[in-house]
Amino acid sequence: MPGKTRYLLPVAFAVLAGCGGDSNTGGTAIDQSATGSELEFQLPVVIRESSVVDITQVSGFVNVNGRNFEMQRTGDRYSIDIPNIPVNSDVDIDLRFIERLTNGAELILAETEPMTFSVGQSDQTIEFFENQFNFPDEDQDGFTNIEERNNETDPFTPENTGSRNIIVQFNIPQIIQDPDITQIIALFADSPRAVEPNGTVLEATGRVANGIAIEVDIRLQQQFAGEEVPVANATDTIAAGVDDVILVLPDDRFDFGIDSDNDGIINLVELQTGTDPFVVN
Repeated sequence: MPGKTRYLLPVAFAVLAGCGGDSNTGGTAIDQSATGSELEFQLPVVIRESSVVDITQVSGFVNVNGRNFEMQRTGDRYSIDIPNIPVNSDVDIDLRFIERLTNGAELILAETEPMTFSVGQSDQTIEFFENQFNFPDEDQDGFTNIEERNNETDPFTPENTGSRNIIVQFNIPQIIQDPDITQIIALFADSPRAVEPNGTVLEATGRVANGIAIEVDIRLQQQFAGEEVPVANATDTIAAGVDDVILVLPDDRFDFGIDSDNDGIINLVELQTGTDPFVVN
């Protein structure tokens, strides 16, 4: 989005209206252009990139205008055919992703408040950002369920080990010619953190459990033809401890060697020259 730097974690959400297809519930062909919509959602990044969560055990649920549906999962995407939604109408939608643990317990990993979207006559793509998702804290100990899963602690039992502040300071490297359209993703132990300006620097902050080493991952990306293109990333590991930590990442800590199509031209250069970073040039 030119003119605005975005700091939040993206979650793609496509609303497909005016498409023919079979209903997942009835198996009968529906005239989608008149009576229904196919909805498709992508699992939030923080969940699908978790090294602990088994996404095959994550169920997706959507509430559309007060009607609840369990979605069909294909990889990290969830879809459902919703009948009786006329095109060019407003619909209220909220999401919930629930993991079934090995002991049979169900754990809410992420959910949204109801939001209103306009369903038109052609395919539409709407982005949910991290701040539009709620990440519940089942045991109310200050660590969200997904954080506890990534830290391999019990999300149903409050932790009593204490916590500390982690602050990561950095800037978008000067080699990036168009920082205003650069998106920043900040992860502590695979959990998203808000990024805010603080004077002359950007800061990602969060509280983490004492006694746990935390991997910090700062990712920069831009868009090409509607797709997210990784440009650079900087990683570091903060050792276990009890003291607050401030980690400074200078420009030279960022790795720009990402080449998605393996054609010998890094993504940053392809974006700056207008070539497709996903197609060999």
